[in-house]
Amino acid sequence: MSLATPPTLAIVSIGAMGSGVAARLAAHGCTLLTTLAGRSPATRARAARLGIRDARIEDIAQHAELVLSILPPSAAEAFAEGYRAARARVISAEPQLPTATFADCNAVSPDTATSIGALFAGPTLRVRFVDAGIIGGPPRAGYDPVFYASADAPEALAHFASLRTWGLNVSAMEGAGAGGASALKMSYAGISKGITGLCTAMVLAAHANSPRTAQALLHELAASQPAVLQRMARGIPDMLPKAYRWVGEMEEISAFVAEGAAASSGERPGAGLGVDKGGEELIHLGLARLYERVERSLRAGEGGADVQVLKGFVEDAKRVLEAKEEGEHFLASPPSNPFSPQSQLLPPASATMPARTRASDADPLALILAPPKDESPADRWAREQREAHARAISDRIDAEIKAEKLDRKKRPEPIKVLLLGQSESGKSTTVKNFQLAYAYSSFLEERTAWRAVIHLNLVRSVNTILDVLAAELARPAPAPARPLSPPPSSPSHLHPFPHPMLPDALMHPPDDPTTTDAPAGPSNPTTEHDPETDPEGEADPDPDPDDADADADPAAPAPIPPALRLLHLRLAPLRQVQADLERTLGAPELPTAETAGKTAAPWVRPREFGVVSRSGWKSALRRVGGFGPGAEKAKAEKKVGVEGRASIGSRDEARDETASVRGERRGVLRLARASLSLTRPTARSPSPRSPSDDDADGEAEVEAEASPRVRSAAEVIASCAEDMAALWADAGVRALLARRKVRVEEGSGFFLDDVARVAARGYAPSDEDVVRARLRTMGVQEYRFIFEKGSEAGREWRIYDVGGARSSRHAWYPYFEDMNAIIFLAPISCFDERLAEDRRVNRLQDSLLLWKAVVGSELLKNVQMILFLNKCDLLQVKLSRGVRVVDYVPSYGDRPNESRHVARYFRQQFKDLSIRHSPEPRGFFSFLTSVVDTKATAVTVATVREGIQRSHLKGADVI
Repeated sequence: MSLATPPTLAIVSIGAMGSGVAARLAAHGCTLLTTLAGRSPATRARAARLGIRDARIEDIAQHAELVLSILPPSAAEAFAEGYRAARARVISAEPQLPTATFADCNAVSPDTATSIGALFAGPTLRVRFVDAGIIGGPPRAGYDPVFYASADAPEALAHFASLRTWGLNVSAMEGAGAGGASALKMSYAGISKGITGLCTAMVLAAHANSPRTAQALLHELAASQPAVLQRMARGIPDMLPKAYRWVGEMEEISAFVAEGAAASSGERPGAGLGVDKGGEELIHLGLARLYERVERSLRAGEGGADVQVLKGFVEDAKRVLEAKEEGEHFLASPPSNPFSPQSQLLPPASATMPARTRASDADPLALILAPPKDESPADRWAREQREAHARAISDRIDAEIKAEKLDRKKRPEPIKVLLLGQSESGKSTTVKNFQLAYAYSSFLEERTAWRAVIHLNLVRSVNTILDVLAAELARPAPAPARPLSPPPSSPSHLHPFPHPMLPDALMHPPDDPTTTDAPAGPSNPTTEHDPETDPEGEADPDPDPDDADADADPAAPAPIPPALRLLHLRLAPLRQVQADLERTLGAPELPTAETAGKTAAPWVRPREFGVVSRSGWKSALRRVGGFGPGAEKAKAEKKVGVEGRASIGSRDEARDETASVRGERRGVLRLARASLSLTRPTARSPSPRSPSDDDADGEAEVEAEASPRVRSAAEVIASCAEDMAALWADAGVRALLARRKVRVEEGSGFFLDDVARVAARGYAPSDEDVVRARLRTMGVQEYRFIFEKGSEAGREWRIYDVGGARSSRHAWYPYFEDMNAIIFLAPISCFDERLAEDRRVNRLQDSLLLWKAVVGSELLKNVQMILFLNKCDLLQVKLSRGVRVVDYVPSYGDRPNESRHVARYFRQQFKDLSIRHSPEPRGFFSFLTSVVDTKATAVTVATVREGIQRSHLKGADVI
């Protein structure tokens, strides 16, 4: 198949690569479409300059013969699903539409590419799928990247290969099938960008050890590996502005490597957690974290230490290479690295480049570190003073490390508990309950600091309602047909979706005769979505075109009263308040570069604000709570080296870190904790469930010391309190939310029922407020606290909360070793919901598969497993609304649709998996929980604590 005339193509999006490809195609006469909704003025100007037409996604689905998806990896699936939904709508109106070709040109794993291709399977949509991988930079004069392409259908590959006629360098991988081009791209990028990441990591590690170490590394590379140093000098500067884009690419490569490891071992790709495998995928997962670190440093501007170190290393490397190539002697220049004022990456003025010989008696490191031959007495005295001071610091650090090791030997071994479960399962809330019950002093220290998070939760709920209201206001008066796609500002919610695939244990349990003839349930059961309970806040872009309109009443929209229109305008400042609070608590989730940060196209799913464990969000949280670091500096310095009563730290690295790093990290945490101490007395309040009078007395100081941005946000929230209450109390708003199936009241972090109290000036959070507050964290969190009461008083407990999102699960198994217990949280209220990361997977199914993998791990066969069947309160609410379990789990049969029976049934499914797949017989301990209910959870936590303690003592042969 070939294209005889210049085709109409869609290119999404018009970033660096997309605009280069568009320029090449436009020069050959092709008609180009793209979507510019929400894009920056610079992007719009670039599109106009290239002659690219701005089009709706429906226009692209109708008119584009070929669609080239050129996006960051994280946006690839969302756009494909959006295009598929638009194509389905267009096809339903115009069944004879010609066949189109969709080419995914993104840096995604073969498994992701295959999943995208599966969206277009079957003849209904009339879409062919091509897997394409771009190797090289954007097209320019005299240079073209290579579009490697593979496909299951030969005609699809031939159609895409015809783009050679119109200026693209296409290499067809015949016989490879979908996923082949992505595998090639992953392999190539894993090598090229992996090498750059490895070099970057080693430079930063060497400099962290000592600037002199980095200096010696540079000269050794120049002498023995000049080609490697040349590559570093070119590759590191090229990487810096792209680091944020390489994070997702490294994660995709990690998944690709994991698939290959599973295939070589004969297992189904993606099965289990890989805890018993070699862990090859951790290489590139670690590089993803490295690029996150570089991107954060780059975002910090001149204050980004890591970027300054890398730039200084590259600048000196270039000069060393130039001098080596010219064979000339050169004079030293001032240190280019501002973080090592006493070190020079270049030799001193009287020195020359040490020549590399096959057998040299001279130690090159000694030559580098030797003092200048023409050193004056004054310079020598100054150098010796600096060296003596450095030695004293080193000796003091060694003494502290030794003292800490001795102190650790005297203390009892800490009890380690690992929390596992999918995202939004209640892990962080469980930690709060442990701390509330047994380490209340540390909980009390941080309670006031949660005010900014609670305000953010409140504002997010209001803005979600305003989004629904804005969408209703934007609807035209006549509504003859269903809108083709929701506006970008419309709230996220789930449309009806095909019956979720559940494990065989739920679909047809062999030992349950009552479900043999169970009804299959409707083909398109509906589900409600709440943007607060969905961890990613994602809307489903693929509604069933034959289903009833799930979003709006098919009749003409009800008129919006003037009072509501006025409320909508009066509450508009809350959008800026939300943005300010998110910037204060942590960086925005997406970069601000125009290629990724300003995209608001219809297929981009709004995501919940989240903070990374290593981004310094805890210090930001305490800072906005009103704690000043200066007043307690002397007290902090006294506390360095002394373990605090209840420290809560962040888990940044693997558990095999060195003692010196651990000591340094604890010192920093103690310093931060001391500097954030309350100016009021820290005595425990009379009632552990309500703020003490001291809290109110300290509010004036809290207000005086809080950051200006947070003070301003609190003032705006207080001024809008009456309007927020009126909005939530309005019966018309409640009816609109019900019609749009948006249930903010069922999500975590919901405070609209308490808006008068929470929005008040001088508001201080209660214990229950903190437990209910929602702040999504990504990465691994380590919580350390000393139990203050009970039989475990004085013992340190360490609770590890690992990320539950699918992209985070590679990081789980380094934490499996040496755990005393694992608490697995499975939310059972989500039997009718789908994973935010993969809309094809039912959330309950995902929990069952995770549980099966965890209990079946050989590494965990001697670890005590505790199962929390969580969110029973939401299950009761959902069932009371009339949602029927059998519609989603046919094997449930004709059992009563009551929470008690449903919970018992789900508990049995988890128990059966534990019995069938545990390597050795183990007890089954499960609890029905609602962890936001602190009183009920306190009883459960006490029981769990006693069980863990008993198991720990048995393991130590004490009982």
